[in-house]
Amino acid sequence: KVYQLGFALTAAMLFLCVDIWKQRFYTRISLEHPSASWVALAGGYAACIGVLGQGLVTLEEDFVERVEAGRQLTWQGISHQLLAAVFFLGAAAHCYTTIYLCCVSGSKRGLYSMSGNIAKFICVALGISH
Repeated sequence: KVYQLGFALTAAMLFLCVDIWKQRFYTRISLEHPSASWVALAGGYAACIGVLGQGLVTLEEDFVERVEAGRQLTWQGISHQLLAAVFFLGAAAHCYTTIYLCCVSGSKRGLYSMSGNIAKFICVALGISH
């Protein structure tokens, strides 16, 4: 139950983040780059669905043993893994397209800040150093 609650809360927070992204970023660039901005938005919402689905359809306890033994997987295990793929692909589409939009957008002013870039650089540097 803790696992399911954790995934539900993560999905809710992720949804709020995507919604904020939609309000602050999407509205500024959707006229200039409609297809790419739609892919980024749809990817964000797909990631939300994937996370929520993983919490609802949990991975059975013997999944690893089934895979290692070559036994048939259950619908539950397959569904969980497909929902994980929805999350990863959605998150990747959102992330990569947002980076692309930051690089090509003519209306860069206000899309990202120097302090935000510095904070991201520090997080990456700390993550690499561990």
